Amino acid sequence: MTPKFLITVLTILCCSSARAFNADNAAKTVRSDGTVADTQAAINYMNGKNQDGWVVTIGEPGGSYVWSATEMNSIQVGGEKTYTLQGASPTNRPTISLDTAFSLYYGSTGQVTTVKDIIFTENPPGRSPAFFVGGSGPTPGFRFTNVRWQGVFNSTLFLIGNPGGSGGTRGEGPFGLFDNCSGNSVTQFNIYGNNGGTDDQAVSPSWRLPIEWGTAKAVYFEDCDFRSSTWGSGAGLTDAYNGGSFVFRYNRLENIVLLDHGPDHFSTKVKSVLKHEVMHNEFYYTAGSAVPWMVFFRGGTAAIFDNTFNTTSGSATNQGIFWDYFR
Repeated sequence: MTPKFLITVLTILCCSSARAFNADNAAKTVRSDGTVADTQAAINYMNGKNQDGWVVTIGEPGGSYVWSATEMNSIQVGGEKTYTLQGASPTNRPTISLDTAFSLYYGSTGQVTTVKDIIFTENPPGRSPAFFVGGSGPTPGFRFTNVRWQGVFNSTLFLIGNPGGSGGTRGEGPFGLFDNCSGNSVTQFNIYGNNGGTDDQAVSPSWRLPIEWGTAKAVYFEDCDFRSSTWGSGAGLTDAYNGGSFVFRYNRLENIVLLDHGPDHFSTKVKSVLKHEVMHNEFYYTAGSAVPWMVFFRGGTAAIFDNTFNTTSGSATNQGIFWDYFR
């Protein structure tokens, strides 16, 4: 005869090990409870299926969740399949207070990982958690759409062409898309064509690519809106170098500028951005006094046209576009 206390213990153990996420294998969907641990478990479940078309939904519409580094050092998504990580509602997006790294690595076979319908904010304010997005494929591998970064995510969104250490594939990139995204204060996207080998300062293969205008071989920003209440010389939405390429079109920036670097900022091995295309954008300066520029490029080859620069009363800009080239 089994003692009653043993039955009670076994019941508690069984219940405590049950997963929180719900999976529908036929529909290729997984819904997490919104916590970082359960969301990563849902992503791991999706990865284990090794199939295109899976969707992980986070939490409930309008929900608020804290992803803490004390619970998990980083959350990782992506791979060699077409995946989607989405909030529970496109119109009532869940808010994730982030105190851990968010990593998205896409493969080299043309599949795209999509992140959408989420508001990311800092936890605590000023924490500046890190985003890492990277891959080595010759085609776009990621998309962020209807995502908002709320808070000072300064210098934290790293878009890397070839992540990984020794023995990493020396491919191209990064290539992908940000569309219908927004942010307040300073959100900076570092577009870096890393070589992925043993020397992080080595010249990227992306720097050696031919310049192809109007192709998918770039990081695209389209229909985005980023605003800050104050202006600073380092308040750049972009910072591209070492062979990175970006296309910036149909966007609105307020008190935030476009930047890139040349070898002036790093060792002589690191090159500047390869190319940038800037068109059909609206730049606003409303923070008062005068600022030196709204676009500041220090390398690469550019195609810039059909942009509007606006200032309000009491605000002025000395130069809309400023070049100070270091090859």
